[in-house]
Amino acid sequence: MVAASGHPLAARKGKIPKEELARHTQIVLTDRSKLSAGRELGVMSPATWRLSDLFAKHHFLLNGLGWGGMPLHVVQRDLDEGRLAILPIEDVPPGGLPLAMSAVWQTKSPPGPAGRWFIERLKEIRLPVPTAGLQKRRPPTRKARARD
Repeated sequence: MVAASGHPLAARKGKIPKEELARHTQIVLTDRSKLSAGRELGVMSPATWRLSDLFAKHHFLLNGLGWGGMPLHVVQRDLDEGRLAILPIEDVPPGGLPLAMSAVWQTKSPPGPAGRWFIERLKEIRLPVPTAGLQKRRPPTRKARARD
């Protein structure tokens, strides 16, 4: 989770309690599909602004209009140059929450060579952990699980 360097949450010392997050507007990327209808993924504040465009969300965050999660590769330069700050949130490990990934296929139709290659690459992924404002840590391993 990040916020503009001048945002009140960025000035807090130590882990930020969820009660404090609830006092500030969270910028949330919406999914307009019916697949996630009625689900609140990653929403930690009752005060939200919902945007359907990641570019717009990035600019809202840069301009101090709220706080929220962003893909590291999108905000790494902003973190390095001090425009955005990582928010250390209670119960959220440095680098964020792990994202479980699975590969699923029908037993009668197993993956071909490209599918097997892709599954093996997923098992090897080591996502980077944000470094700006954090102690250097080894990135967590993300593994894909194959199921029949």
